[in-house]
Amino acid sequence: MDYAKELGGDLLAGVSRSFNLTIQLLPEPVRAPVSLGYLLARLLDTIADAAEAAPAAVRRERLRDFVVMLKHGPDAEALAALRKDITQRLPEGDEKRLLGQALPLLGWLASMPAGDRSDLARVLLRIGHGQELDLIRFGDGTRAEDPAQRGAKALATARELEDYTYFVAGGVGEFWTRVCARHLGEDFAELPVAEMLRLGRHYGKGLQVINVLRDLRADLENGRSYLPLEELQPLGLAPGDLLSHPREALAVIDRWRERAVALLDDGWRYVGAIKEWPLRYACALPILIGLETLGLVVEQNPLEQAGPVKLPRSKTMATLFKAKLGRLAQAWLNGMYARRRKKAAGG
Repeated sequence: MDYAKELGGDLLAGVSRSFNLTIQLLPEPVRAPVSLGYLLARLLDTIADAAEAAPAAVRRERLRDFVVMLKHGPDAEALAALRKDITQRLPEGDEKRLLGQALPLLGWLASMPAGDRSDLARVLLRIGHGQELDLIRFGDGTRAEDPAQRGAKALATARELEDYTYFVAGGVGEFWTRVCARHLGEDFAELPVAEMLRLGRHYGKGLQVINVLRDLRADLENGRSYLPLEELQPLGLAPGDLLSHPREALAVIDRWRERAVALLDDGWRYVGAIKEWPLRYACALPILIGLETLGLVVEQNPLEQAGPVKLPRSKTMATLFKAKLGRLAQAWLNGMYARRRKKAAGG
């Protein structure tokens, strides 16, 4: 099978239209491992989040089975259990199609050069660990009998949220950096690899904090809160209070919005250090779009929104177009960043 053609085309476009645009900008040697990494990460995420298909205990078992297969190769019994417990119970759509390609995706992983295979295994094991922790902490949602939580489960500490953002996204920034450094060598970045790894880790974490903030209401409606209990309790709040008292949580929301901006400042240093324009553009777009989303969080308390805080497609496409002018001068991109950062920071 031509894995890149068969799996890195329509399948990737189906599960992420926006990320697929970014993939097309990447240098050829980097494109295949990044495409495969994204597909396998989405597969893990689909297993972990398939609450409509199976209870948390079953999803956790299937997740652990797949993590083992990432290390040791396909297992017929584990793949059959995945089909029975998760895939067949999902509604028709791209995520069900993705799970149906589990065996070819594992084949693609086995066909990768040793360095890419090692980097993929490392980041995917971290993502799987973060998702398993989520299933352990949140289970099937509401736990009304716990008076400290009052109707929803929450992370206990800020450290737990920092760890979560690292496992599911910060490690992705490290993976991206290792792949680019190995394949592009001196053409990759102006800064040493060790510094790019640090900045890339913060880049990924910043984007994940944005995801947490934009999805606050939806997560609470599913009985879970990523806002740490140790930060809510001094305000007299429990997770179950947040939907009925949304404005009282603004201090905590603002703290994490500021944390996201600080992390993305490092992400922008990462962008500025990249030598080749197409890769720099591909790395700039998620930050610029993320900052615009944070700007909406300033204007719209995510706990008071009917759905996730989300940019209109027209604004996303406008950012894609305007950022292309950064080909002429990095100063143009820096100006876009500064304007969006000011709004995201509440200025």
